[in-house]
Amino acid sequence: MPKAHRTTDLASMAHLKGGKKYNWNADTQGWILGSFFYGYIITQIPGGYLARQVGGKLLMGFGVLGTAVFTLFTPLAADLGVGCLIAVRALEGLGEGVTFPAMHVMWSSWAPPLERSKLLSISYAGAQLGTVVSLPLSGVISFYMDWIYVFYIFGSLGVLWFLFWICMVGDTPETHKRISLAEKEYILSTLSDQLSTRKSVPWAAMLTSLPLWAIVVAHFSYNWTFYTLLTLLPTYMKEILKFDVQEVRRSTPPQLIDL
Repeated sequence: MPKAHRTTDLASMAHLKGGKKYNWNADTQGWILGSFFYGYIITQIPGGYLARQVGGKLLMGFGVLGTAVFTLFTPLAADLGVGCLIAVRALEGLGEGVTFPAMHVMWSSWAPPLERSKLLSISYAGAQLGTVVSLPLSGVISFYMDWIYVFYIFGSLGVLWFLFWICMVGDTPETHKRISLAEKEYILSTLSDQLSTRKSVPWAAMLTSLPLWAIVVAHFSYNWTFYTLLTLLPTYMKEILKFDVQEVRRSTPPQLIDL
């Protein structure tokens, strides 16, 4: 998930020997932490539509690239002021918001029905694995180097990921350059009667579907809890539990359990 969450609390991640600190009160930190989600929620539904129009590969690729680039600019934005930092984080959210819609559009063209649950589970587990790795690693980088390198390192990795993504991924089996003929024929044959040709969205049926609303409520509740924990855990450990930056590295277990 998302690399934008590494802004958790710049003051709490400051290097003990010279990392820059900011005199931000709790309200200001709350606005900074929450600003990512203001952008994130905007592109959720448009992301699915755009993925159908331009392809999930390009939309997801440039969404992650945008988030990575704004991650690189986060230390500069912090120096320019709270308003600038909030704007940069909201822009990160805009880019990050298209990733899951684009991913589902791509899997609709790639995942055979009997393997769909497994492949989607692996994809979602990858997001949690990124959290498990990046949160303690951010503490290590902050302690031994400087908190600004958290953004430079992960932002650079995001740009590098984008290059590999553009070169190695295809929107569909037909457009993939290195897929074997046997695999392509297998995927296409299993999906031949799976993809809908319907152009209109059945909004009435969706809005009156109780199973759909059950999924929406469950997913909303999960995300609210998870992202609250993910965003505020370092601050809670520092301000309430009085852990130093070294101890923040040990804050992995909740995400590990979720994984």
